[in-house]
Amino acid sequence: DGQMLLHRRLDYGGLASFHVLDTRQYRDDQVNDQFPAGPLDPRALDPARSLPGDEQERWLFDGLGSSSARWNVVAQQTIMARYDYDPGDGVAVNHDQWDGYVASRERFLRFVDQARPANPVVVTGDWHSSWVNDLLLDFDRPERPPVTET
Repeated sequence: DGQMLLHRRLDYGGLASFHVLDTRQYRDDQVNDQFPAGPLDPRALDPARSLPGDEQERWLFDGLGSSSARWNVVAQQTIMARYDYDPGDGVAVNHDQWDGYVASRERFLRFVDQARPANPVVVTGDWHSSWVNDLLLDFDRPERPPVTET
């Protein structure tokens, strides 16, 4: 019901600041329940929607913007990079992940690009596998440099 405070910030001296998010409790409802994926629902593009929720999003931006740590680790629950589940010509996304909250992801990536916290890294624990993804301001232009790596 949004009453449990699960997000937190943990500092490891000046070396690292861990910004640990709760992307389940405060988020807007999913716009599509096709699992694991379906065509991108246009409602996923709504700028009013947020995966971490408005208050936690501000908390994250404040923390990253004021961090003096050498490394800034954002730990959270779902894949942040865009991921197409359809190996063919179509596009299928998981609306439970950041792909279902496109504007929210774009706000985060723009903030990181503009505020430039030191060495941002996003860590995700949703899948039982290991991946490295580039996080881009525009996923349709993969030749551009990444904002951060996950």
